[in-house]
Amino acid sequence: MMKKIKKQVLACRLEIHWWLIMWYRKRMTKLFSCGEPLSSPRMLQLNNKAGRHHVFIMKNEKLFEDLYLS
Repeated sequence: MMKKIKKQVLACRLEIHWWLIMWYRKRMTKLFSCGEPLSSPRMLQLNNKAGRHHVFIMKNEKLFEDLYLS
């Protein structure tokens, strides 16, 4: 039972992080299309925020696959 709950919690956390990455990328695309340069502080800040979520995904997606999909 506890394994099933942990699986669902980890799956939800991964989905939330993917959603946040997509949200930051959409904001970056909108800024870029409005003429914001890629090296602007706003774009760099959004990229850094998305980067934190990428790190979480890379660490925990492999863990999820190893524990629950094998």
